[in-house]
Amino acid sequence: MQTLADWTSELEALLKEARAVAETGDDAARRAIAGKLTDFVVRTPRGQPSERATFKELDRIATEAGLGLLVEAVQDRVSRSVVRTAEFVTLRKELEGQADVNEAVASALRLQRIKRVVESSTDFIAHLLELKGAFKEVGNDELTKKIESLVTGIQNFRNEIEASA
Repeated sequence: MQTLADWTSELEALLKEARAVAETGDDAARRAIAGKLTDFVVRTPRGQPSERATFKELDRIATEAGLGLLVEAVQDRVSRSVVRTAEFVTLRKELEGQADVNEAVASALRLQRIKRVVESSTDFIAHLLELKGAFKEVGNDELTKKIESLVTGIQNFRNEIEASA
């Protein structure tokens, strides 16, 4: 390239390519055209004294266009990262919410089991006390004492279970 017109024409082609790439959202293509724009700046001559301001302006335009493409690429990545972070936070909240539901269900199930054990042990104690009365009537003191001991143990166990609820 020899003339200012050649350089202007090349920059125009690069900017057209940059516009097309910017619309695709392809980060690799954005970086590639940004590299071409940087190469353009490196290769432009100083030119004749009467052309220097124009060459300087071409360099400025190429530099800003290249930086703009790189900034868009970074902004897109940041935006995607923000979206992924928001999706993750939403998922984490859902999982935590489900964990709370699961814990509540488990707690309710434990409470139901405890209630069944307490009710069963209370019924069992009542039956043992009836049996104890029957043995006491016939004078079997040995079995009466064993039943009393068993009833005391079951009552203590039932009380511990109730306290754990």
